[in-house]
Amino acid sequence: MDDDALSDGGDEVTEEQHEQIRNVLGDEGVSGLSDKDIKDALWEFFFDEEKAIQWAVGQHSLLV
Repeated sequence: MDDDALSDGGDEVTEEQHEQIRNVLGDEGVSGLSDKDIKDALWEFFFDEEKAIQWAVGQHSLLV
């Protein structure tokens, strides 16, 4: 079976998700996290913005 046939298009980080996380964390200069870091976190947490933000805040506290 072709796995792509079952895709509902939900396997991409949307601009809205990215913006929502950036609104909480600030830009890369403030948060220390790149856009790729955010995208990877969203992917890792199955696009759960809350969990991705919690992870990012934890990362930020390690960087400070």
